[in-house]
Amino acid sequence: MKALPLSKLSAILLPGQRVIVVTSEGLQTVQTIRSTKKMPKDLVLSFMGIDTPEATIPFRNATISIERDLAPPLPSGEYFISDLLGMTVRTTDGRIIGIVEEVLSTGSNDVYIVRGGGREYLIPAIKDVIREIDPEGKAMLISPMKGLLD
Repeated sequence: MKALPLSKLSAILLPGQRVIVVTSEGLQTVQTIRSTKKMPKDLVLSFMGIDTPEATIPFRNATISIERDLAPPLPSGEYFISDLLGMTVRTTDGRIIGIVEEVLSTGSNDVYIVRGGGREYLIPAIKDVIREIDPEGKAMLISPMKGLLD
């Protein structure tokens, strides 16, 4: 099966490792990786017990993840998406704008979808905007660029 890596951590997906697969219908299963092959843009995975093309059909558009404690430590300034979700976002002038509800990976930088006060804000995850992230306090401090919150 072809997989599109959404993380630099895809390199730690190795044969014998157990992963969590969540299908687009919400079915969650645990699978064991049989083999992996790195392609220029994709990763090709096979799982134990899934031996025919027909058996792969339920896994189309699925998300593959690993248990948190199997992941290597992240470099300083990088965070797991699960750590960002639910964070309260406030501006440098003290205004609370909402809660991080989703993270979009766009290629150049992530975008945090923040909802609050009946509005939705698209906050680019760039140094000019994100001033501080406090995973323990579930808080993010931003310095919005002109027009970002309009």
